[in-house]
Amino acid sequence: FALSSLLTRSFRMGRILGHIFFGLVMTVLFLWSWGAFSVQLSGAFYFVALALLVAATGGAFVLRSRARRWGWIGFAITVGAVALWYQGIKPAEDRDWSFDVAHGVGAQVDGDQVHLTNVRNFNWSDASTAQELWEDRSYDLSKLQSVDMFTSVWDNPNIAHLLVSFGFSDGQRVAFSLETHKEILPVVVGLIFS
Repeated sequence: FALSSLLTRSFRMGRILGHIFFGLVMTVLFLWSWGAFSVQLSGAFYFVALALLVAATGGAFVLRSRARRWGWIGFAITVGAVALWYQGIKPAEDRDWSFDVAHGVGAQVDGDQVHLTNVRNFNWSDASTAQELWEDRSYDLSKLQSVDMFTSVWDNPNIAHLLVSFGFSDGQRVAFSLETHKEILPVVVGLIFS
């Protein structure tokens, strides 16, 4: 009798922990999806997507209450739908970018010859002001002599910017890094009444 009671309690505890785990996983999916919708969608599209997310999440919980397996299937369908939507997001190239990231580098490779367009070679006078110079350059990969990787740390030592620099025997150097395209945000002017 004691063993049967212990097994029953263990089974109940396992079910409760399973429900808690499922709830946490669904909550994380919901919050992440909601955040992605908030950033990527606006107007009616946002509200329709949010309503579908609430319905899918609620549906998964209802399915879970009837059969655990069906709850996870509902979860998988919701994840699949959000992932399909997310993979379809096209990067915006037509925004008003900050001057220092206004152009992306382009490359054409012909054997050992690489021709780069829009290489940034600015003359910086301070942290936010520079004389812009976008150059086209050519490099001979057979003259590649060194590859260096280093980091640039700004105010926060926990955040570093990774750069890769290529040196050539003819003295040329070029460095690459991945950067976010900073958008010029509109200035909001507020009036203060006293």
